[in-house]
Amino acid sequence: MRKYKKNTILLVDWVDITDHNDWYPEEKAEKKELSKCQSVGYYLNHDNESLRISSTISGNDRSVIVIPMGCVKKVKKLKE
Repeated sequence: MRKYKKNTILLVDWVDITDHNDWYPEEKAEKKELSKCQSVGYYLNHDNESLRISSTISGNDRSVIVIPMGCVKKVKKLKE
């Protein structure tokens, strides 16, 4: 993944686990998929394990969303 300037606004497509506690026939259970997610946020940083973005910034304080890099499918810079 390329490095972005701090606070660049990104759209991140990523996948997460899916947990279904209902009972399914085996054939249907075998077809269950990952949850497809999208997050928009201000780029903070990333390393080999995680991408960190913030949905809200106030001065030097910020929220943080930590997404495992193995779950990231696509990152798009949004126009500012």
